[in-house]
Amino acid sequence: VLLFIFFFKQKTAYEIKECDWSSDVCSSDLLEIKDALTGLYNEVFIVSRLDEEIKRAIIYQRPCSFILFRVNNYKEFSGNFNTLIVESTLKKIAVTLRGSISDIDKAARFSEADFAVIVPEKNKRQAQAIAVEIVKKIKYLFQEESDPGKRIAMIAGVSENPIDGVTSSELISKAKESL
Repeated sequence: VLLFIFFFKQKTAYEIKECDWSSDVCSSDLLEIKDALTGLYNEVFIVSRLDEEIKRAIIYQRPCSFILFRVNNYKEFSGNFNTLIVESTLKKIAVTLRGSISDIDKAARFSEADFAVIVPEKNKRQAQAIAVEIVKKIKYLFQEESDPGKRIAMIAGVSENPIDGVTSSELISKAKESL
C-alpha cells in the first residue's frame, strides 16, 4: 500500500490517496485546513501547527506565543441578525486579523466566536501588544455602525511557551483563562 499526499494550489486542503497497486484501487480523502467562510486556517490545523511551533521554540530556545480572540456577545449578535450580516462581520474580522499579523504568524478561526493567532518568535509582552492593537482595529472597524447591536468588540487572551505551558493544549487553556 502506498500513500500519496497532494497539496492543493489554493492551500485549503490536503488530498490523501491510498493506493493498493495489486487491485488498482485508490481511496481519496480531503483534510480541510482552512475555514470555508473566512479563508483563515481552521482549529484542527492551527492546533497541529502550534504543536510544531512549540517544538521549534523549545529546540532553539526561542519564544512562541498564542493569542485567542473572542467576539463579545457573539450568541446575542448572531441571534439578532441574519446569516448574511453575521458572515459579513466574520469576514471583516478575518481580513483585519490577516492584515495585522506578519507573514510568519498564522491566523485561524478557532471556533464559532473565537479567532486565534500563533506568534512565533514573540514573547508574551510582544504578543499582548499585537493583541491590543488588533482589538483596537476591530473596535474602530465597527464603531460607525448605526445599529448599536452591530458594534462588534473583541477580547483577547495571550499565552507563551514555556511560561504558560509546553503543549498546545496548555497554551490554549491558559489563553482561554486570560480572556
